[in-house]
Amino acid sequence: MEIRHLKYFIEIARYRSFSHAAEAIHVSQPTLSRTVRELEMELGQEVFRRTNREVELTSFGESFLPRAQSVVDAFIRLTLKESRPEAMEGKVYIGIPPITAATSFGTVLGEFKKSHPLIQIVLIEQGPGPLAQMLKKGLLDFGVFKPMDRKNFNGIQFEQDVQQILVSCQSPLGDRNWLDYSDLAEEPLILYNQDYRLHDKILAGFQARGIQPRILMETSQTDLMTMLVESGNGTAFLPKKLCSRIQRMNPGVKAIDFGNPPLTMNLSLVSRKGTVLSPAAEEFQKFFKAYHMMK
Repeated sequence: MEIRHLKYFIEIARYRSFSHAAEAIHVSQPTLSRTVRELEMELGQEVFRRTNREVELTSFGESFLPRAQSVVDAFIRLTLKESRPEAMEGKVYIGIPPITAATSFGTVLGEFKKSHPLIQIVLIEQGPGPLAQMLKKGLLDFGVFKPMDRKNFNGIQFEQDVQQILVSCQSPLGDRNWLDYSDLAEEPLILYNQDYRLHDKILAGFQARGIQPRILMETSQTDLMTMLVESGNGTAFLPKKLCSRIQRMNPGVKAIDFGNPPLTMNLSLVSRKGTVLSPAAEEFQKFFKAYHMMK
């Protein structure tokens, strides 16, 4: 067994796809498949279960993953040369939800790259629910969401954004400056999917007022939400900062303030308690803390 067997295994587990993992680590898919077969033959167990949609870890694969990660992490530390932070190499894996307006996070990533040009930031898009599971398995260094599980996670809050309602300018609601749940009782709604805590929070708001919402679609795709709103098929809940960007690019939509009190989305840089971070991830966490202490 070689270290590449373990590295490739971890990448496939991270992306849940042979093709996406092959693209991420710049090897051919046949090479990746062959390496996994070699690993499984040596272990005498299958580590992946192939489905029509994605690749899943077997129960053995789940138990083998942390052992593989510890070996790879030890190898990276063993081969790491003592160097200045700006000369440090490596990858930092960060999970971020597709529906987010983390404008300040983009800024800190840019500043980090300026001072650490050899460290690669790998962003993986998933909803907050799957991101939490990936963090628990050690497939991410950090996630960007609001941590509800304080027993297992640490979080550095860095941004809060309120929710607005995105409507078509042709909608009867288009001339309003503020909306509440009752105003949306008959509107076809486009909501965050169930990976987002706001999904349940929005539905609870309707339920508390005795309103059965008309849900057109639940999705995590911002472009799809915008397209449906612009075509007059529904109204969508989206972060205010994201709505501002959408309005600049799509003059056919309007963002309207919602709720009293408003719905908010809190974002934190989340890590798993007890995790031994890679040197590159340690450097990013240190930089992130220092950057936000100055704000």
